[in-house]
Amino acid sequence: MAVRTGKPINALERSLKALTIGVQQSAQRRASGSQSEQAGEYQQQVQIPLSGSAALKPMFADVSVTWRMPFLWAPQQRLVPFSVPHFTYGVEFTDVPNGLVVIHPSVVGWTKDVRNWFTGALIRATVWAPGLDEQKTVDFSAALHLVFQGYAAQPEDTGV
Repeated sequence: MAVRTGKPINALERSLKALTIGVQQSAQRRASGSQSEQAGEYQQQVQIPLSGSAALKPMFADVSVTWRMPFLWAPQQRLVPFSVPHFTYGVEFTDVPNGLVVIHPSVVGWTKDVRNWFTGALIRATVWAPGLDEQKTVDFSAALHLVFQGYAAQPEDTGV
């Protein structure tokens, strides 16, 4: 039968191990936190609410969007040769329309700062309801999900 003393067995080793692992984990958390602020390939997302009445004739509205980190042209850092950010989108109907409503957002212009970095875009959202009678409309409520991808950096970080 083993006799227990008040002193835990291997307590010093366990404490040193926890201290060493804790320091390493803390350093990794700090590195991954600051890594999200470094220059590199990023996707930046923007959501825009959009609602109204759609008709047979297409209508549109323009809205300016900005993102947190400016995009820059960095052909040596990217595998793709695009000189502007890559743009994709999705549409989420927050109130399902009573009929077919088509929403198509497009980039119609870019906003640049004095360094020629892309800081935003002008989006044109075109809306229409094909198949409706000419005099009718259908109400809708939606959110545009816009994604801009490219080489981005904090304003103080050239990244190149």
